[in-house]
Amino acid sequence: PFKHTAKVLDRQVLSALLSELQHLRLPAGVRARAPRWCRVDNFSARHLLDQLAVQGLQPPFIVKPLVACGVQHSHSMALVLQAQALQQLQGQLPLPAVVQEFVNHGGRQFKVYVLHDKVFMTPRPSIPDIHVQTEQQEQQQQVPQQLLLFNSLSSLPTQLPSHLAITSSSQLAAEPQQPNRLAVEAIAAFLRKRLCLTLFGFDVVVVPGQSELTQRSFGHTQQPALQSALQSTLQQQAQQQDSFGSQELIVIDVNYFPNYRGGSNVPAMFRDAIKQRCMQHCQQQP
Repeated sequence: PFKHTAKVLDRQVLSALLSELQHLRLPAGVRARAPRWCRVDNFSARHLLDQLAVQGLQPPFIVKPLVACGVQHSHSMALVLQAQALQQLQGQLPLPAVVQEFVNHGGRQFKVYVLHDKVFMTPRPSIPDIHVQTEQQEQQQQVPQQLLLFNSLSSLPTQLPSHLAITSSSQLAAEPQQPNRLAVEAIAAFLRKRLCLTLFGFDVVVVPGQSELTQRSFGHTQQPALQSALQSTLQQQAQQQDSFGSQELIVIDVNYFPNYRGGSNVPAMFRDAIKQRCMQHCQQQP
């Protein structure tokens, strides 16, 4: 029914739902969450940077239209390295939009596919790790160079311009681990229940080791108190992440009726999923 699929068509609604993942009970040492996010109605808004800071957001960002599917430009996105560069998106990306944090994850994401109670996942290339610039480096870069526009339906930018990409092997994120299988199944069960969907998929990135949060700076907000509050929030988030152990799973997207590419025996699983759902529906009838 549309009332169920509608939840994944609105990125604000979906982001709020995914925020509940932080309360999910998972195997020891594993934590799941959504990317930090903020709705934006005007890229040129006077207090935009403070608005992002309140939500604990700092660059780099991924910027996405609010509508996730079914309209023109719903897959037009931007990778933004510098907060001040957001203003350059005015007129280039549709509004309202959702600004999400970008977390380095070793350039690999995992596509998780759900067919009723069956779950499988396949690794896919993703956006490479991004060099987080110092304030001095940001000032030396021209603002247009801090943006990378792309269409996620066509292809993710798996190769970055030299000023965006990390070139030193010592700065690269560790090779991403395979997501904990039990944790992935728990996330799938949570989404199945909350979305009331039988056939859907979600994208996961794995953040191993210690958090980068305390090593990154948002830049200059218009209110010093917000900068101080942001740093305190980031330190708490980093400590919380480290206390959970070595694996953090971030669910970056959810879609209904995906292509199920890369799975084995998918036709049989698809038939079983439809059959089980039909049987449940019949049993619910008076």
